[in-house]
Amino acid sequence: MIIMCMGGIMKYKVLIVVLILILLIIGIKVFLNSRKEIVVSNIKHLSFFYTRGYAMNADIRYEMDCKDGMCVVTYKPYGVEKAKKKNIDNKTIKKIEDILNKYEVSKWDGFNKNDKNVLDGDSFSMYINMIDGTSISASGYMKWPTNYRDVRDELDSLFEEIFK
Repeated sequence: MIIMCMGGIMKYKVLIVVLILILLIIGIKVFLNSRKEIVVSNIKHLSFFYTRGYAMNADIRYEMDCKDGMCVVTYKPYGVEKAKKKNIDNKTIKKIEDILNKYEVSKWDGFNKNDKNVLDGDSFSMYINMIDGTSISASGYMKWPTNYRDVRDELDSLFEEIFK
């Protein structure tokens, strides 16, 4: 009889642990799904930097600074030492925002990963600050967030077009 009672107590404890784990998993899912998705708009400052190898000037940099309704972009392409600057119109700003929203760059916020097993790898960093104070920050060394290459390639194409 004592053995049966102890077996019942063990089953009861296991059941409680399982229920706690289920509630914990549900809580985590609710928390992750309830995170507000950020829509990139009204950019005050954008900075995107990445490297492609180790040669001199193997870094690529895009910056956009907006003030008083005017936006200036700075572009330093691969293999070039000096950056170029240009004013852009609202249509071009919209294209940049569309790329960032299309690939859900807001989900990159907080991404900060690196591969410690690689000594001579590539890196990236992105920082976006919007007029309302919302910001997105991400960086990595031989680790990339979801859709990284798509964002990089589309920004490359757009900025090459702007600076033709």
